[in-house]
Amino acid sequence: MQTLPEPEVFGCYFDDGFSPHLAAMRLRWPDGLVRADGAGWSLPGNLCLHALPNAFGLRIQRWDEDAYATCLLWGATRVCWQGLTRAELLASALGPVLAALGSDLRYYLDQPVEREITRFLEAS
Repeated sequence: MQTLPEPEVFGCYFDDGFSPHLAAMRLRWPDGLVRADGAGWSLPGNLCLHALPNAFGLRIQRWDEDAYATCLLWGATRVCWQGLTRAELLASALGPVLAALGSDLRYYLDQPVEREITRFLEAS
């Protein structure tokens, strides 16, 4: 897992491309880190992005023992997944980005199961 330096957070807002709106932040990464070397930043669903996010927001809701509804804002990319596994999330670039922001992906994944899932809609 790649270790990233802490980005500058220079704004927080609610992204209205999701329903409900997603808490997000504007980020500025140290010079030279915006573009990924080689393969890029791997995300679930075989999604690969080649730049670190200048806007970032994440909502993960655990709705079964190994199933997570996830909404992600990564730059201009908005995506929602209805049933990711723990392994898919841990294998993604979300861990290093969250760690650079002072958070831990495992914290999100260890939340209690919520049988009534919040309605996650595709990003508009």
